[in-house]
Amino acid sequence: METYLRKRKVLMIPGPTEVSFSVLAAMSRPVMAHYGPEWTPIITETTDMLKKVFQTRNDVFIMPGSGTLSMEASVVSLFERGDKVLSIVSGFFGKRFRDLAFSHGAKVIEHRVTFGEPIEPDAVDRKLAQEKDVKAITVIHNETSSGTVAPIKQLGEVARKHDALLIVDSISSLGGVDLRTDEWNVDVNASASQKCIGVPPGLSLIAVGERAWESMKKRKSPIPGIYMNLSMWREAAKKAGSPVTTPSSLILGLRASLIEILEEGLENRFRRHALAGRAVREGVKAMGLQLFATKEEYASNTVTVIKTPRGIDDAKLREVMSERHGIMIGGGLGELEGKTFRIGHMANTASRTYIIPTISALESTLSGLGFKLEAGKAVAAVHKTFE
Repeated sequence: METYLRKRKVLMIPGPTEVSFSVLAAMSRPVMAHYGPEWTPIITETTDMLKKVFQTRNDVFIMPGSGTLSMEASVVSLFERGDKVLSIVSGFFGKRFRDLAFSHGAKVIEHRVTFGEPIEPDAVDRKLAQEKDVKAITVIHNETSSGTVAPIKQLGEVARKHDALLIVDSISSLGGVDLRTDEWNVDVNASASQKCIGVPPGLSLIAVGERAWESMKKRKSPIPGIYMNLSMWREAAKKAGSPVTTPSSLILGLRASLIEILEEGLENRFRRHALAGRAVREGVKAMGLQLFATKEEYASNTVTVIKTPRGIDDAKLREVMSERHGIMIGGGLGELEGKTFRIGHMANTASRTYIIPTISALESTLSGLGFKLEAGKAVAAVHKTFE
């Protein structure tokens, strides 16, 4: 533990990310009970602020767990055995959503998109026209394995056209990339605390719309279990409660972060992440590296995925970045392992304070590993973008 604290790394991975001092300070308070008269105004205020970040007027729940919990809670609560679900797979986490639906008995129809390519709403429209009675679409808004963003607004229109629910994973985009839950017809928006929200891992965040609740009411069988049963969360929330023990210290950190987010303003925050994403991409291209996203207009503004250059060992690259420069970056996931590496720029790290040192360290590391580049060119490109 002492060694780790002496050599603490800067987290430029796709989550968890660096958290602010105000969040850390809020979490350092004496532990509070997750119920009672002192807690009720805190959880009520926090939930109301979270609704603003989700851009919804509907129900929002703060559950203890990772982002996968919010994904699986939507599956458990909405799907019954044999329900037809169209899973859009554009990367590693699209596969996860597909597998979750399948594991709970859904009849999954996979709509696979070549990793790195944009999702085409017209192709989804055609697939739904062929496959009748599709209950829901699952999709990842910001696919951190491929560094691409899905056109949620257009997919929401397609879903409504075919009377299908739209279930979106916004784990790496909520609070960093515009996602208008209500306006864009998102019926369930599943997210988490440790990325653009800027809180340590441990909170699963989910917004549930009226069409989703109506679908749950029409189930032939009751929703199983407690933890992932969204109807139980809704019932408990009527009294500012929860069906399970919630981590009060983490929620205090979330409250502090939401205050920061809303003080910054969502539009300002989205612009900051867009600028940070562009700066990283310009720096990467100036080194002669290739983005994994084939069309930059669909590239993520919270994580940049880069093709590992020929002759460079991905694991060695990340090791040198970590041990010599004190900066952690991410490796490729699934079938992209060893073929890509990833730089996260979300919440507090979506700024020149973090991005310039990261690009400088990446230049130095690649040069030391034998990759030919012009020293300083990438850092200059980043500076120019931030001007």
